[in-house]
Amino acid sequence: MTYARIDTNHKEIVKALRDAGATVVSLAAMKHGCPDLLVGYANETLLMEIKKDAKAKFTPDQIDFMGKWKGGAVSRVDSVDAALRALGVIKKVL
Repeated sequence: MTYARIDTNHKEIVKALRDAGATVVSLAAMKHGCPDLLVGYANETLLMEIKKDAKAKFTPDQIDFMGKWKGGAVSRVDSVDAALRALGVIKKVL
């Protein structure tokens, strides 16, 4: 049996999103380039791809999925702050 690889920051990002009031479903086991998270917040639905750090790249399957996806953009998140910014709960400070 094969298992989907879960990034080390997956659990903390999911917890932070839920603590912010979002509904979160992990799609990580879906494979085939499917984003890691399905997130609902403030009557919006988001897809998030978790990466372990800022240097991590999308896989060819992920690039293919995003190229074919007819819904909204997939947010790339590598930290709790990035996930909360994608959710719109916090703003990026310049």
